[in-house]
Amino acid sequence: MLTFTLPLIAIPIALVIAARALIRKRGDPATVRRRSFRLYLWTAIGLFAAPLFINWPSSLPGLGYGLALALAPAAVGVIAMALLHLGEWFALNRREKLIIGSAILLLVVAQIWIGSWQADWQWSQTIFLDLAVLTISVLLFMVWKIGSRYPLLVGCTALLYMLSFNILEGGALPLLDDTSGTWFSIVSTALYLLLPGFVITTAAMLTLHALEPSPSSDEPGFLSQRAGIGRWALVVALLGSLIYTIVWLCIWDGTDDGIRGIIILMLSTLTAAAAGMVMGLTSAGWHRWSGLAFAVLVAGLVYWTIMVPGNRFRPYDITEARAGRIQQAIENYHAETSWYPLELDELVPGELLRIPLPMIIPRQDWCYEGGSNYYRLGAIYRDHWSSPHLSVRVYASAGSPPETPGACAEKLADLLAHNELQLKTAPTSTPLPTSVVSSERTVVEPVFQADSLSVGDWSPDGRYLVFGPTEYTAELEEQVEIDLQFLDAQTGEVCQAAANKWKAGERSDGLHEHYAWLPEGRFLYVSEAGEMVTFKPCADTVEDLAGRYPAKFTQAASFDRTGGRILLRNQDGYWLLNGSTLEVQQIPDLHPNLAENQSDRFAWLPGGDRLAISQLNGEEASEVPPFSS
Repeated sequence: MLTFTLPLIAIPIALVIAARALIRKRGDPATVRRRSFRLYLWTAIGLFAAPLFINWPSSLPGLGYGLALALAPAAVGVIAMALLHLGEWFALNRREKLIIGSAILLLVVAQIWIGSWQADWQWSQTIFLDLAVLTISVLLFMVWKIGSRYPLLVGCTALLYMLSFNILEGGALPLLDDTSGTWFSIVSTALYLLLPGFVITTAAMLTLHALEPSPSSDEPGFLSQRAGIGRWALVVALLGSLIYTIVWLCIWDGTDDGIRGIIILMLSTLTAAAAGMVMGLTSAGWHRWSGLAFAVLVAGLVYWTIMVPGNRFRPYDITEARAGRIQQAIENYHAETSWYPLELDELVPGELLRIPLPMIIPRQDWCYEGGSNYYRLGAIYRDHWSSPHLSVRVYASAGSPPETPGACAEKLADLLAHNELQLKTAPTSTPLPTSVVSSERTVVEPVFQADSLSVGDWSPDGRYLVFGPTEYTAELEEQVEIDLQFLDAQTGEVCQAAANKWKAGERSDGLHEHYAWLPEGRFLYVSEAGEMVTFKPCADTVEDLAGRYPAKFTQAASFDRTGGRILLRNQDGYWLLNGSTLEVQQIPDLHPNLAENQSDRFAWLPGGDRLAISQLNGEEASEVPPFSS
């Protein structure tokens, strides 16, 4: 993504820097600042006007917003530079001031007029981008202005903000959430804008000061502007804390399907490019290239953080770990005082520096009950951020907590009442008529219970049904782990497989296209990792087949129940397995279609002697029939 985006961002920035260089080389040196000020003002007006002009026809709103995103870093840079040269405003004549003021007023009116016929989501995007551009421009100006005299003070202030944001778990705040109040949304948005707007601009300022230390300073000793080591240390600390914070924002995204990560990526790229532009315009010699290096390094670092460590951790695992730390702190408190804390705050600062939040539902705290001889630590729980089913989960307890509804029950009731209030506005459906049958209803006990269950087919002899409870080992659409089990139709008992737990691939239910029934009641399972075993249900012996074939298979794409043949697949091709002899034969010149929503289809002819495979032709589907056999 950055490979495609950065050139679009760099072109207007490079043009502004080149124009600034021409102004410095030509004309009266005494008027360089005034002419530069005009360049920044009119460039800013032009950068704001270009997306509006493209947005004018209602058929091109997306193109206009895309252009605004590409021009936003240059707009931030020129606005910040114009503010740094603001003293030149008074040197302009009255006529020029009137023209510039009229142009700015016209831009504001045009933006409001275009927003009146835009969709709500388009108008919200535009407002957010304008707010981000203006906010980061002002922050860039303030950091550069104050940092010219007190760079270490500004750097320490930015680092303190990052520390406070993480201690107070700012990532739990929603970003661009229309369900919260207006003022709450404004405050939360401002807090997120400060992450790149304040931190990255401060890192850029300190980098430039470390490369170009000023000979004059009002700061004594090692805090003087010659203390390059201190500035470099602050730069590393700021960027390191930004990476740390972004990882936690990505984790919080998993609790409400938020867009913290992608918004921070956009804002960070915007801020890094604009700060690099200001670095190039305010430095001399080879130091101008430091702005380009800074922009590319920071944008790439943020992108890597979101793509790699940002997708590595699960909120549910972190909640379990946090509950474990709180439980240990409670036990330590009890060992020292012989009674349990009445409130979790009593653990701070003796046992814990702070009470971390559960990462299940944003802005939901623990529900804790404690007394002289008991405690109970719980939280409101849901299986996934989109699940409407809320429950109370107890993570730790001791003694004999009261059976009366406690804090968790009260919080759950409030959440359910809030959800019910939201559902009242939903359209009501007409219920179907009650079914009337002559036989009486028979209530049976379930054979097996699980929160998530994947069910396969009966064995060819009709004795065993394969199934298994599933558990997601990462996010919802990533790997799933299945616990293979079998239901014996003769005894009604459930038994586990000899090797029962396996990890399937993305968007898999753990069974579909991963198993097959072989002759003589044997069962074949092929995992996404290339493991391949066969065994009989409810038996202890397992035969490993993976090492006996020249290729690793990742799926049992299809199998014929009568002939005992299985179609195996990997990324490179298809193979046919004889279920009786376990011999394989590759199907020549046939490769799986790996594109999403274009999966291959299979059908065995009666008797299992022949197999039909249909494949979508992908990009050529509009020129030929969509399926060919």
